Amino acid sequence: MTFIKNVLGFLILLCIIGNVNAGYLDDWSDDALCGWLDNPSPPEHIVEEAIKRGISCPGEAASKHLIESAQSSTTSKIKIYDIIFSEELLEELLAIPPEENASDFSKNFKNYRLAFIQDEIVCGFNLRRIVYENKAEGEIEGWDMAYGSITFKGLNADFKGTWSKNMGGLSSDSRYFNDEINIKLTKDGHLVGKMAYFTHTIDSDEAPRKPLFIEITKHPKTKPLNYKNINLDNSAEFWIDVEDWAGGIMSLFQCKDRKKEMQEEMLIAKISELSIFNTSDQVFSLKLNNVDFIETKPYELERSEEYLKPFQIHKSVVFGKLNSKANGTEMIDFVALVFKQADNQEEKLVINLDAPTLEPLSRHSDLLRQECGKDLIDQWGWMGFITKTNNINSATNQQCHYDYFKEANDKESWELFQAALGGANSILDYLQNPKKIATKQDQEKANNRVAIQAEKATKLKEELSIFEIDGETFNLALGKGDFIETGPFELERSEEYLQPYQLHKAFVQGNLRLNSNKKIKFKTLVFKHADTKEKKLVIHVGEMSLERHSDSLQKKCGPKVMEWGWLSFISQTNDIVNARSQQCIHDYFKEANDKESFELFKAVLSGTDSILDYLKAEVIE
Repeated sequence: MTFIKNVLGFLILLCIIGNVNAGYLDDWSDDALCGWLDNPSPPEHIVEEAIKRGISCPGEAASKHLIESAQSSTTSKIKIYDIIFSEELLEELLAIPPEENASDFSKNFKNYRLAFIQDEIVCGFNLRRIVYENKAEGEIEGWDMAYGSITFKGLNADFKGTWSKNMGGLSSDSRYFNDEINIKLTKDGHLVGKMAYFTHTIDSDEAPRKPLFIEITKHPKTKPLNYKNINLDNSAEFWIDVEDWAGGIMSLFQCKDRKKEMQEEMLIAKISELSIFNTSDQVFSLKLNNVDFIETKPYELERSEEYLKPFQIHKSVVFGKLNSKANGTEMIDFVALVFKQADNQEEKLVINLDAPTLEPLSRHSDLLRQECGKDLIDQWGWMGFITKTNNINSATNQQCHYDYFKEANDKESWELFQAALGGANSILDYLQNPKKIATKQDQEKANNRVAIQAEKATKLKEELSIFEIDGETFNLALGKGDFIETGPFELERSEEYLQPYQLHKAFVQGNLRLNSNKKIKFKTLVFKHADTKEKKLVIHVGEMSLERHSDSLQKKCGPKVMEWGWLSFISQTNDIVNARSQQCIHDYFKEANDKESFELFKAVLSGTDSILDYLKAEVIE
């Protein structure tokens, strides 16, 4: 500022000197002036005074100076000179405050109870014009005069904004908005203070208007900012009185508590790393609930008060196996001292790792504490398994244990840890009601047996397609055929050719009629096999078309299915081996690409019961 004062003083001095020079020449005669003009370079103020008087001088040099000066004055009466300031001087000149500014309101803030924002609230804002010319309540124009953001922190309201390009004029200077605004938030959520405010839009060919410096006060139509519950209501509207014809409305929107927002972002990032938990309303529930604890011996409850702590609920030694639901055949022995942690905020099973079956876990104790801390594994060998919690730090620790064992390159430890964690809920249920769990497990075993049997029956039905299965009995499911006698029945009576298992052995002659009424001649030696568990007809294939398949049939279905030319046909059995053998023979002929043989085989098999009934009836007669 001192330098600026010096410059201004110098300019004033020049003006004074000019006035003095002009005053003292009034007393000079014309001859005295002409005498000066005869000099090669007369002073400029002497020449100007001579021209002002309109005198002419006799000397050649004087005449020349007068002529040149006159020509110069007619060419340009006004001379404009550029003034070049240094950057430092320019900044100081620009820093000189205008006659009115927003900062002069600061002393008035003492009249308000101001809000103190502990953290940081950030809002977007826009400013729109309200016109009162047509309606008393005003009409809000549909475009933004200004826009930007406000940051509330402590007692300050920091505006970062700009006037719209449509406003034009001096509003394009960002300093008017960012520097000439002095506003604060009151405890009841109102904005108060002073700001530079442009009322009119200015076209490029119009003279610019200076802004008004308006005072913002509490307005009855204002919707205050609920800064204490910004998550419930994140908007506000502040009405501003400016002139009779128009005012403004400043809208705040999308206000956010920056600290809480950052905490939420960090929480979301943390939650995204918890792959073993499902999250709902900040409650973390273990996904790995796929292992059952199965009791192998009654538990032993800890009854000694010396070893019981108030937080150790249902402390017991449990004996059992951990059975994966995904793979019911995989069992892991589990014998350990355990208890339920007394904590209302989470479900936690705590296991003592001293048991021999848990050695794969205990050998990692030291490294695990270094990696994940001591919250879930202490120096006395107790290890926690959390299945549900609303504490993100607990969930993070459990995730750390999971990741440690997953990456430990120790398959035995990794499998045991997964089983213990996945079975933690099952063990907790068992501790709370062991009898109920044992009963439930017995029922589950029974249900599993039924399910397994049903599954086996389904597979067996698919395998033995020619039979209907009734419990353990296999009944032929092919259509029934009839045997019709066409020749005399000849009973085998020679003991030399009779075996004890050959009942009603006889030579029969007739036709086999199927449902299609097609008849197939049937003439051969047959008998009923003496087996009370099944209905089996045995025929001698002799010169039938079936005989030509003897070798290949026995290769597929066994060496004795057509031994000595005898072929069996079973219509009912309790022996699954015989049922499979009959199915094999059927499938062989079906796929043999021999229509004649397959039709004959089907006819005999379908007519088995009819032939057996015929043999029995003939023998009785």
